[in-house]
Amino acid sequence: MAEVTLASLLNSRERARLDRIVAEADRGRFLLGAALLRRMVGAHLGIKPENVEIDRTCITCGEWHGQPAIPGLDLQVSVAHSGTLVAVAIAAGYRIGIDVEQVRGRPAQEIRRWTAAEARFKADPGTDLAVYDVSAPQAGYLVTLATDAPSSVVSGLTQLSAPLRS
Repeated sequence: MAEVTLASLLNSRERARLDRIVAEADRGRFLLGAALLRRMVGAHLGIKPENVEIDRTCITCGEWHGQPAIPGLDLQVSVAHSGTLVAVAIAAGYRIGIDVEQVRGRPAQEIRRWTAAEARFKADPGTDLAVYDVSAPQAGYLVTLATDAPSSVVSGLTQLSAPLRS
């Protein structure tokens, strides 16, 4: 039932992409990430999630599988997922990127370097943005946020992480 409700928020291109995903866990991560993104941006803009315009055009090849963007607005968005955790971040007027990784017995410092690099890449490739650890709502995960927002603003940024069903 939850999948039907969340899928109703997606546009036709997102539903088509969802239909092409074979693995159930991958479908769940994409669906939850896309729905959370729509809900957060919709709440920020004061519109229904299904009315949020999201562009996923890849800057490299032009296909519709790239990093999500909100056309025409100075609103940055970022989505990440690993294992059963999905994280979404939005920021108005600042660059932002988020990454999440499951630790799985690997050294936490190694995972943090990776998530910091990924979050920075998502926010703006080639820049050295400030990196913040975000408290993961589930044990065994590391979540990192990269942004050019002042640290006083970071505490007020909208960030939401949600665990998927196991």
